[in-house]
Amino acid sequence: MNEKDKVYVEKMKKKSWFMVSGEVIVAILVVVKILATIFDPTPQVDTLENVPAYSGMPYAVINNNEPLFEGDDLEFHEVYEFYSELDELGRCGYASACIG
Repeated sequence: MNEKDKVYVEKMKKKSWFMVSGEVIVAILVVVKILATIFDPTPQVDTLENVPAYSGMPYAVINNNEPLFEGDDLEFHEVYEFYSELDELGRCGYASACIG
């Protein structure tokens, strides 16, 4: 094997090492994602009544994040805005709106 071929073989070894290490990193990331999904500590509940008491988790998944809207819930309603009166110190209270 001449010198040019030896240099080429060495370059290919280095490239293949980087390719293999990249594939290993991707595989590790996939495994971590799968394990995170399997061992997800987020409470899974099917109805609002079954939402657990606060346990430090910022949220609970209800009905696998599938909405339970029915016909009337999806129909267009009148657009409105409501603002409560200011209190004695001039602070705002609650507000409610339906934007359509």
